[in-house]
Amino acid sequence: MALEHGGAMELVELLRARKGAILARCFDLTAGTYPDETASFLKSEADPFANPVGRALREALEGLLRALIEGGTSADFRQALEEFLRIRAVQTPRASEALAFMGFLRRAIRDEVEAEAARIGGADRLRAAYLGMEDRIGEAVLVACDLYVESRRRIDEVRINEVKAREERLSRMLLAVQGQSGEKSHG
Repeated sequence: MALEHGGAMELVELLRARKGAILARCFDLTAGTYPDETASFLKSEADPFANPVGRALREALEGLLRALIEGGTSADFRQALEEFLRIRAVQTPRASEALAFMGFLRRAIRDEVEAEAARIGGADRLRAAYLGMEDRIGEAVLVACDLYVESRRRIDEVRINEVKAREERLSRMLLAVQGQSGEKSHG
């Protein structure tokens, strides 16, 4: 269900035409949130097996932009973002850092719309259509927040289970050592 009326159609055409520039800018801004050496690697390594984070980021951005352009649903946003947000949840404990890429995408889209509106002399319909897109981006941000929180919860559960298992092993070892020392004192 693509946005196909008036200014919305103009916006869809603009975003399709500028898709590469939007994605490249958003990718670069997101890569910039990593340490310098990692950012350089993310930007330069094209092999998806050597650079799974870069691949996941590119796929997330492409899928998200496609869903925004084509009028996708929350399920489409979720599908586009899930893998990358699982990675970000492991890498980045702060939600504001992990989800910064969503703001970068919003900014890249807005800048393209503003540049086109200035080029064509105003373009109130294009700006109005963009406001509708902003609402959809907001919906995608909420989906991203949910995914990030779910991933962090799973990570916390794994860590808690690891601590419990470690404590159980230590407790069994302590009981075994105490049992052996009790046998020696009675023997």
